[in-house]
This record gives sequence, structure tokens and C-alpha cells, in this order.
Amino acid sequence: MTLLMSNDCALVVGGGQGIGLGFVQYLLTQEPVQRLFATYRSPSPALTALQDQSDGRLVCLQMDATDEVQVAGAIASIQTHTDKLHLVISCVGFLQEGGITPEKSLRQIEVDP
Repeated sequence: MTLLMSNDCALVVGGGQGIGLGFVQYLLTQEPVQRLFATYRSPSPALTALQDQSDGRLVCLQMDATDEVQVAGAIASIQTHTDKLHLVISCVGFLQEGGITPEKSLRQIEVDP
């Protein structure tokens, strides 16, 4: 069962590797997805290979999700192809960096004011 109808457009934010790349691979197998947009922060040979094999269905956009100018640029690029997205999946984040490790309980989450 799929939530997508025919000729739908989808976006995977963070589609260059890991879970995001897995979503890109899966969505490209789904016939209802007419056009799939995938953002990536760093160049990804695997994503480039998928784009080359997609017959134009996959549009890859370099974007750092923490940079508002880049986000606006990616949105503008998407809008040149479609006026709406039917599915958006966000796969950006990190597991650990420096002294920051995954939360084990709600007490470990720090919220910026």
C-alpha cells in the first residue's frame, strides 16, 4: 500500500547517504513518483549514480540545511519543476559529534532558549 498517487513529487532532505539514500533508492522504485528531489550536503557518488540512471526522475540539489540561503535556493530550484510536493522526508542530523552523543533519556536533552 502506498500513500502516493500517480505523477506525485517527493523530496528527501539529506538523501546523500545513510537512511536518506535508502529512501531515495526506495522511492525511485515506486511508479507513482514522477519526480524525486534529493538534497545532499557533501557530494555523494552513490546519489550521482542514481541520478544518472533515473531518466530525469531524480533531481539532486546540494544544500546545507543549516544555511537559510541554500535552503531558499533549493526551494526555488524545486519550484521550477513543480508547484507542490506530495511527500517530504527529512533525514538530516548526526549521531554524535565531539562530546555530543545520542540521548538515552529526556533528561539529557538540552533546549536552546
